[in-house]
Amino acid sequence: MEKLIVIIIVLLSSLPLMGKTKKVVFASANYAPYYYLNEDNEITGSAVAVTKKMAEHINLDVDFKIFPWKDCLSKVESGEIEGILTTFKVEERERFLFFPRFGTALEEFGVFTSPNYKGEKIVEIKSLEGLKVGFINNYIYPQELLDYAEYDKVYGNTQEDLMQLLAMGKIDVMIGDVKSGNFYLKKLENGEKCNLMPLVFSIKPSYLAISKKTENSKELYERINKELTRMKLSGEIYQIQSTFEKELDK
Repeated sequence: MEKLIVIIIVLLSSLPLMGKTKKVVFASANYAPYYYLNEDNEITGSAVAVTKKMAEHINLDVDFKIFPWKDCLSKVESGEIEGILTTFKVEERERFLFFPRFGTALEEFGVFTSPNYKGEKIVEIKSLEGLKVGFINNYIYPQELLDYAEYDKVYGNTQEDLMQLLAMGKIDVMIGDVKSGNFYLKKLENGEKCNLMPLVFSIKPSYLAISKKTENSKELYERINKELTRMKLSGEIYQIQSTFEKELDK
């Protein structure tokens, strides 16, 4: 009888966690409006809102954290945390991350100019010649942009840092996400004097990606991928994002 009880306990403990609440840690850098610390000291954002709803559907207890972006990548690669948000799907990261079919945000990389910029509209990479151009450390930019050598690169740890430099006129141009740039400019002195140029470098999804190093990572990824796919195809992700953005505009 005791042997039977032991066998039952072992079998039950090895069952998938479908009906249980699994605790996980997801992280990203401070990157409004997708993932950021608000005035109430709470981590929020449109990607966070999508992730919370997904987690609710599949019984995940998510602890959201904010770290510098380089640390986020290091921690998720080593398996110290289960997932990372607002990451692009690139070959080098596929080595250590599972990427769902659909992302939790759609990012548009454009060009902002400072209040001091008096040049013509920036419509191509050559328009950047001779300018001080801001880039975010450890972010993925188009290779043609990185290879162009006729301007001065100025690196910052976050888009917020670079938007501050831009509004103060310490750099001429900042290349980054359009929604994020607009979010920070609304809060900065002289932010309204900065302009968005016509040149768009890319429009692509960013993802909640899952570490391949954590326990039961493949199972966690499959559950998340299945639910995000359902939410995307049903229109739920779009609805969550739209609702969040409307609240921001109030």
